[in-house]
This record gives sequence, C-alpha cells and structure tokens, in this order.
Amino acid sequence: GHSFLISADAVILATGAQERPFPIPGWTLPGVMTAGAAQILLKTSGVVPDGEIVLAGCGPLLWLLAAQYLRANAKIACVLDTTPRSNWTKAIGYLPGFALSPLAAKGAKLLLEVKSSTRVIANVDSIKAVGESGLNAVEFTRNGTTQKPIGAKTLLLHQGVIPNVNLSMAIGCEHVWDDTQLCFRPVTDEWGETSKRGIFVAGDGAWIGGAVVAEHAARLTALKVADRLGKIAAGELSNRASRDRAAKQRLVRGRAFLDKLYTPAKQFRVPEGETIVCRCEEVTARQLRDVVALGCAGPNQAKAFLRCGMGPCQGRMCGVTVTETIAD
Repeated sequence: GHSFLISADAVILATGAQERPFPIPGWTLPGVMTAGAAQILLKTSGVVPDGEIVLAGCGPLLWLLAAQYLRANAKIACVLDTTPRSNWTKAIGYLPGFALSPLAAKGAKLLLEVKSSTRVIANVDSIKAVGESGLNAVEFTRNGTTQKPIGAKTLLLHQGVIPNVNLSMAIGCEHVWDDTQLCFRPVTDEWGETSKRGIFVAGDGAWIGGAVVAEHAARLTALKVADRLGKIAAGELSNRASRDRAAKQRLVRGRAFLDKLYTPAKQFRVPEGETIVCRCEEVTARQLRDVVALGCAGPNQAKAFLRCGMGPCQGRMCGVTVTETIAD
C-alpha cells in the first residue's frame, strides 16, 4: 500500500517481446485481435473463439497458433499467408544454416500439420476486416486480384514480434534501429549489458531470437552478473558460459533464415489513408502523414500535433507504426 525505493548493483530487465502492430482497415472491430492474445487465452483458460476463424499474417507464431487451434477443434476457415513471395529470394542463402538448426524439423512439422488440415491462401497482399458492430467477413487480395470475401466471426492477426523496449528506453539506454528485424532494440554486449553500466537486458527484450535462445541468453546474463558481484570463483565465467554460448549460437544460425523469410510486407507495417494508426486516440494514417507535411519531425512531436501515443497504452501499440510512417 505504499511506494519505496530499493538500490541494486545490477538490474536485469526481462521484458520479453510484444507483437508488432498489424494496422489494417477494420482492425478495431470487435472480433479482431492478435494471434498472441488468442494464444494467451488458449493457454491460460483453454478458450477458443466460437464460429469461423481466419488467421492472417506471417511468422512462426501464426503457424504454431493454427496448429494449437486445430488440436483444440477450433473452426479455422483459412489461413491468409501474407509472406511476400520476394522474401524467398532474400532468405534462400540462409537456408543451409536453418536446415542444420533445431528449428527446421519443428517448423516443417507445424507447416505440414496446418496445411494438411485447413485451407492456406498464400501471396495475400491486402486485408480488410468488414462489419458493423463486429466482424462479419474478411476481404483480401491475392497477387493484386480481389478474392471472394471469407465469412468469419474472428480474425487473428500476426506479423511477428519485436522487443518490448519501453522500460529500457525510459531508463535511457542507447537503442538502435535494427534493419533486419525492423524494430528498435537496446545496444547490448554479449552478456546483455546495456550502455548503462549495471543495467542488463535478457532474452527477447534485447533481440528477437525465440524462447529457447532467450533462455540461453538469460543464463549468460545471470552468469555475468554473478561474476561481477563476486558470487562465482574468479576465472570461472568463460568456462561456465561455454555451453549456453554454443547452444545460443547454434539456434541463432537458424534465426537468420526466419528473419528474412518473415519480414512483414511494407503495406502491412506502414498504412495509408483512413486506416487507424493510434487506436487509443483514433488517429489515422492520413492525419499522421498530414502533420509530417506540416513539419512534425518525430513521434514525440506527434503527441502535440495529434495526441498520437497519448492514450491508455502510451504509445506501446502504435509506437513502431508511427515511427515507420513518419520515416516513410
């Protein structure tokens, strides 16, 4: 019932990842939610939506959730795969490393399970959620051609995850834009230490590597902190870290293929027209682009122009979309 201060010689931030926003027309309708949120409901409460379900987007989590939903006897109408065909050209050079990683067999099994049990439509390049008081249908184009709408009560969107950097940014740690994963991430050394001495970031909060990579990275961070605090014998750090370092590198080698293959298409990251960008304040892409033309130079200034990022989520959901739209 009261607040107080504590001091520490080392602080480890384990904020993990958050889903990348997927702004499309109609994404604020009841019945439209993220795949990650749907997975949380399934894991914590054993709940799946009633009625027809459409999954749309790209990335490993989309296929994992589809498989989990099928096992739970959910009614999946189809999976709309938005992975750009051109991504295969960029990813193919990384395929050998992926094939030698533990990720390959698991991924192949998931794809086979989903594709053998429900309809998958590839090369989807636009999506629109349609309805009045709630979702009724999903409209989409494939290879630039309008397709027959799919009736659905639930649309689950996903286009990958990004580091949850709100806390590391608030502390003042240095961040950089990652051109591969298309997100901001804190600058860290091999142990997860940031530009602020004593502040570490463990796991996906530093860089998206996946759950198992996050475990190994976190152990390396813990070892470094223990070493600095004198909790392990002098000279033991490198030897004790070797196993996790090797395991992490083996998994990271396969990650490069996934990053290239599942880079989300620009039209799904950087919206235009009347598509909502900031859900809290109902700011559209057109409004944001208009204030950039007036001289708005960045996300913080956008708060003064439009209240963009000033709502309940404090920019957590729209921040990366606003940033990329202003940059565009």
